[in-house]
Amino acid sequence: MELTEHFLGRIEYHNAELKTIQNLDPERVRLQAKVAEAVALAGDERGPLHGAPTAVKSHIDVEGLPRPGSVFWYGTATRDDLVVELLGAAGAVIMGHTVMPFLTSLGEYEWDALARNPWDLARVPEASSSGSAAAVAAGLLPDALGSDSGGSSRLPAAYCGVIGVHPTGGLVPWVDHRPWAVRIGTTIGPITRDTRDAATVLSVITYPDGRDDMGLKIELPDARSELGGRAAGMRLAWTDDYGFASTYASRRARA
Repeated sequence: MELTEHFLGRIEYHNAELKTIQNLDPERVRLQAKVAEAVALAGDERGPLHGAPTAVKSHIDVEGLPRPGSVFWYGTATRDDLVVELLGAAGAVIMGHTVMPFLTSLGEYEWDALARNPWDLARVPEASSSGSAAAVAAGLLPDALGSDSGGSSRLPAAYCGVIGVHPTGGLVPWVDHRPWAVRIGTTIGPITRDTRDAATVLSVITYPDGRDDMGLKIELPDARSELGGRAAGMRLAWTDDYGFASTYASRRARA
């Protein structure tokens, strides 16, 4: 309860200027924390995220919470996303959603509605998973979930000085039956302030689920088992612009 109240207080104090958290229901959050505390006091088995406040990117359904307003999402979620189920089973306290920006009719982001970069409020932490990255960097949450296909978690995390994980495709279960949804190359992963926390959250949400027809049907080693490894033997690849990005950079410079 003390941990939850701490983060509720930070969100209340900072969120108006950072614009990172939405769909926050303090009483719903406190109820989850009370249940977690009762389990701990009773000495019952606890998961690796027991009592830890977290939030998920706003396109990830949380039962009973509104979906962000757009032509694609509407109404109230009637069930938890698979990854939210896994967070709950591990004991996490779901604080709500992190802000995800939407494109205007002109195909541009609504920059005024974007989360602010906590290092410089005049700037934004890129887009898409920006709310998750900014919330974690500002200490409003110990961790949050983002999603990534072309850098949607990694870029905001990099701009905020935190860690954004783009897991192997199919590692984290995901079911989205909306006809417009695109899954190829897109993954859900943690955003945290250190590698150990990232590995802990990843170990919770990487679980094969038969409801995900694109998911990996194998159980992989716990991500935390790799923390003591060294870089020797690893193979890395680097690209400056993916073979095309410099074209757009030069156009922007000329404009």
